[in-house]
Amino acid sequence: MLAAVGLVAGAVACKSPAEKQLDAGRRAFGRGLYQEAINHYGELVLQMPESPEAARALYEQGMIYYLKLRDLDTAFVNFRKVITEHTDSPIAKDARLMLARMYQEDRGEHEKAIREYERLLEEMENTEEQKAILLSLADSYYELDDLARAAEHYQRVIDLADHADDPGADAAFLRRALIDALEGRREEALGMLEDLLEKTDEPEARHHAYVSAAEIRLLSNEYEQAEALLARANREFPEDGKLFELADRVKRQERDGRSLDDGTIESQALLEEMQRNISWGRGRRQRTARR
Repeated sequence: MLAAVGLVAGAVACKSPAEKQLDAGRRAFGRGLYQEAINHYGELVLQMPESPEAARALYEQGMIYYLKLRDLDTAFVNFRKVITEHTDSPIAKDARLMLARMYQEDRGEHEKAIREYERLLEEMENTEEQKAILLSLADSYYELDDLARAAEHYQRVIDLADHADDPGADAAFLRRALIDALEGRREEALGMLEDLLEKTDEPEARHHAYVSAAEIRLLSNEYEQAEALLARANREFPEDGKLFELADRVKRQERDGRSLDDGTIESQALLEEMQRNISWGRGRRQRTARR
């Protein structure tokens, strides 16, 4: 027993100054003392800039600035330093992922996000990591209005998915269907949504699939099919206000005899409503609907 205690004490005593400083920063972070943690990390980087711990200190300092202090510029500088000054560090991949995320979500610089995600994709061996990167790539292409490449990457997510409660695959199915609808391939879009309904049990994804499919039927003035879809959806989601609203729109449009298949503003509005119904990832900003 005494020997075991001695081994533990010896291990603690053998920690390098860099490790001790890193531990001090982490302890301060755990107590919510963010500025104290930043000071410990900064001291480590200043005194031992070439150490492996310096790369982690820069990264963890960046995460404090990003998540806790919301100083995005300083966080960005930290992640960039990890990549440029500690290229071979195991933490460099995580820093590149944060840079890509910031380009995509915080800066709206999707071309730069794509470059970072493409580099990351080459390094990813785990299928779950690959799917996450492909989904982010697809969302970035979607934001850039490059729908062909977006559809290609969403399809790659679908092809990799072992579809059992896979929210990434759900998102890819919904976005791929929306792209088909935006490009005028409505039957393909409906087929994609039916595939999703066959594969997922996730309630939110199923609700979005029903609503989007009904919207597409409404675009083509296919009232009976739209009503049948909504009846199916209502059995799963009784008393759902969104479904009641959509059913009312179907009845009013059928009664009024309006055609929404002529490129009017109503057609654009329906496609934009489909976009708003998809909650995963970053939806495209409103643009003129494609024909």
